[in-house]
Amino acid sequence: MLNNMNQCWRVAFISHSPHLAGAERSLANFILNIDRERFSPITILPGEGPLKKILQEAGIPCFNVQFSFSTMNSTIQTAIGNNIKKEIDIAYELADLLLALEVDLVVINTGVVVSGILAAILSNLPKVLHLHGIIGPGLFPGLEVRHWRAEEAFMLANSDLILAPSYWVKSFFQDTFSIEPQQIRVIPNGIVCPTSYKNLEEIGDCRRFVQLCTLEPNKNIIMFLEAARQVVMEGKKNVEFHIYGDGVPAYCEKIEKFIVDNGLGKYCYLHPRTQDIENIYNNCYAAVVTSQIESFSLVAIEAMSYGRPVISTKCGGPEEIIVNGDSGFLIEQNNAKELAEKMCWLIDNPEKASHMGRTGRLICEEKYDVRRLSEIYMKSLSEVCENFWLKKKMTKNHFLWNVREGLINLLVDTENSVSIKNEKIQVLTNNNHFYINSENENEQEKEIYIEHALPLPSPIITGKRTYKVKIDQSNWCGIKVMFGTHQRVNQGTLSIRIYSAMKRSFPIRTLEISLSQLPDNAWVWLKFDPIKNSKDHNFIIEFQTNYLDHSSGISIYEWQKQKYVLRGISKKVFFRNTFGLYGAYIFQKKLE
Repeated sequence: MLNNMNQCWRVAFISHSPHLAGAERSLANFILNIDRERFSPITILPGEGPLKKILQEAGIPCFNVQFSFSTMNSTIQTAIGNNIKKEIDIAYELADLLLALEVDLVVINTGVVVSGILAAILSNLPKVLHLHGIIGPGLFPGLEVRHWRAEEAFMLANSDLILAPSYWVKSFFQDTFSIEPQQIRVIPNGIVCPTSYKNLEEIGDCRRFVQLCTLEPNKNIIMFLEAARQVVMEGKKNVEFHIYGDGVPAYCEKIEKFIVDNGLGKYCYLHPRTQDIENIYNNCYAAVVTSQIESFSLVAIEAMSYGRPVISTKCGGPEEIIVNGDSGFLIEQNNAKELAEKMCWLIDNPEKASHMGRTGRLICEEKYDVRRLSEIYMKSLSEVCENFWLKKKMTKNHFLWNVREGLINLLVDTENSVSIKNEKIQVLTNNNHFYINSENENEQEKEIYIEHALPLPSPIITGKRTYKVKIDQSNWCGIKVMFGTHQRVNQGTLSIRIYSAMKRSFPIRTLEISLSQLPDNAWVWLKFDPIKNSKDHNFIIEFQTNYLDHSSGISIYEWQKQKYVLRGISKKVFFRNTFGLYGAYIFQKKLE
């Protein structure tokens, strides 16, 4: 059994978006600062975007699966309607990928990808649900709250650990769903504090206030613009208000209309979402958050890390980040007048604004440095993996436990494996016999079952032939097949692919054999890298031939089963019939 000092856990991180909003930037910060000797990260995203680009540049494998936001589909509601099949299909596709990637843990980043939880359940994998927000009608107008809370309850109940970015979020879920305190932990989102940045004294006379967010009603950008209008009306010089983000077209049009109708075109500027936050914060005077609900506020700690004061509404997460009057200001929601007053105060008091920025920087270094938080994050993931995997009872297995569906004899070897993957392999045979060494000295306490049959070869394989099998052991690493060559020296290759039986989306193992190597009417043992999470899963084994001439052709022997029970036999068991050994299949069973 391995311990956490030498175990490298393979973790699949499922992100609901390939873009770089707060939850995705937080995920990227944690993944990029994870210890690669302890964790091997993989990301699964619903498409192309800057998040994927950043992770790929860091050498993180990324895979695309087209899933959708659960809150948009209202999955539990549509279970009554028409779309639940689509959600389940996505879960099966995700489960196929998780099995193919042989992950040890699934982290679902945000609570809007129910198919991620379903896929982890189907794959029998431990699950960490990293919540980044509280979903409600304020964020998603028209949301059926009752149905959504039922879906949340399902996800929470099936998670091995729940992570929240703030105590405000933790309290909501504990109070709403009666979650045990030890099941949900608070790990704030972290950032890498820049080693150098411009002080406020270095940016010149322009007083630039910035807002970075998704352009949607919950962010309440109209409040920011109304406060900007009031600041301009106060006669403040050299002031600018910059908004960075993309969002709902109708809301973007509303923002643009407000700017035009109030003559703010010389003061207020809309910019698309950008990754160049260093340039934004280095050239701004302060950052502003006007949200109705904000579960954390990555913008607040980013601005603080550059030594900038932050003004935020009292909307949840920011109340745990900003020290009112020391590192910024906390104001009432929907109060544009109060926001305008705080912006004017910062303009009129540059020395105090600089002091606030320095205080915020110190708070950020102490509480939100991602390198320190990543240690807490990795410890939490390790605990889930250890509780799920390393504390399970491990059973030894020598050359079998008998899996026989689809009439193929399979070999499970959990201790001795050959690392062969996507390469040419050497064909092994066992000289036309198969036996087991018993480890029990008292043979009278054992029953030996023998199944055998005369062979019935399949038709000559042209194209593909598939078999479905169910594995009842982890670390499945081989198959044993009897081929018929029809007494020919066949030319060409045989490709063998192993898929999950759920969707067959991704091959888990691929082997290739030269047909000229195949013996006639003899066992062929094929080994591959162990599939460690194979227990209780159904697989498809696909054989595909590629003949080089018209005279070549092979078959696979398929058995008709007969069973005998023998008692008190010797330690080595052989079975032959007049045709040689055609499918002796032997296993041991202790008497009750």
